[in-house]
Amino acid sequence: MKIKPLLNRIVVQCEAAPQLSSIIAVVDHDGKPTRGKVVAIGPGKLVKGELQPVSVAVGDTVLFPRGSGIKTTVDKQDFYVMHDDDILGIVA
Repeated sequence: MKIKPLLNRIVVQCEAAPQLSSIIAVVDHDGKPTRGKVVAIGPGKLVKGELQPVSVAVGDTVLFPRGSGIKTTVDKQDFYVMHDDDILGIVA
C-alpha cells in the first residue's frame, strides 16, 4: 500500500462482515461492513505544543460509523482515510 497518512489520520481496509457467531458485527442499513483493519497511521496531532499519538495501532481491527472518512482505491483495493476520532472502538 502506498498511502502515508498525515497528522491524526489513519488508513483502514474494509473487511467483509463475519459470519454470525459470538463476535459482534456492526453493519449499516445497506449491509456494508463498518469494520476494518488499520493498515497505516499518522504520527498524531499537536495539542498544546505536544504530539498526541493516534489511539489505534497498525493491525487493529476497528469499528467505525457509516460515512466516516474518504474512500479511495489503491492497487484495486478499497481503503478509507479517516481521523482517529472517527473510530468507535477496537475489536478485541
